[in-house]
Amino acid sequence: MISAKVQTADERWLALDARFLKRHQRALGGLYQSVLRAELTHRYGAAFGSIVNCQAEIAGVPPELLAVFSERTAEIDTVMADKVADFYRRERCEPTRQELAAMQRPSCR
Repeated sequence: MISAKVQTADERWLALDARFLKRHQRALGGLYQSVLRAELTHRYGAAFGSIVNCQAEIAGVPPELLAVFSERTAEIDTVMADKVADFYRRERCEPTRQELAAMQRPSCR
């Protein structure tokens, strides 16, 4: 486990202010994906398919393997749809972005 806080020389505890990162999450994610593709291409000669929503599949990955991951994504989407429907039945409104984010986090039991 890694702490998100650090202790300063004067023994105060400080945490990262992640508001900037959160505000620019989509742009930073796209930049990350772009740099990752460039590095994989440069270092290992990887090739990629078309870019969709800042992401691209690695060329040459068998369709059967992609289908396995697509099935997992479909399972996650189904669970989320059920959670949103339950929320709507309970609250009589759509969840906010924060409520959706909370639903997506795994629950500790």
